[in-house]
Amino acid sequence: MYPGVRQVGYIGVGNIGVQVYSSLQIKPISKNGILGYRMPPTLLNMNYTYNSGDTFVLYSDGISGRFSMDGKIDTSRPPQELAQSVLDLYGKSNDDATVVVVRDC
Repeated sequence: MYPGVRQVGYIGVGNIGVQVYSSLQIKPISKNGILGYRMPPTLLNMNYTYNSGDTFVLYSDGISGRFSMDGKIDTSRPPQELAQSVLDLYGKSNDDATVVVVRDC
């Protein structure tokens, strides 16, 4: 690691999606499985560098992945407001849903 370089690591299992709003190519993926029940035989550790101000949106399968194609999502909103917006607009009525927004400012 280099001083001042921002890095993030990701290991995903199950129906968790990640949408990253960045000028860098950041495409985390999750492996099939269920935490604590049916783990994949190997985990995939993905590491990325990112820029200050990049926004990471992690979401469960109770959120339609279509939101990631919505060019109208205002990623400049505060993280809590952005998470609530994604939940309100793309949450499925027949499933539990989780949205976590992280931004390094």
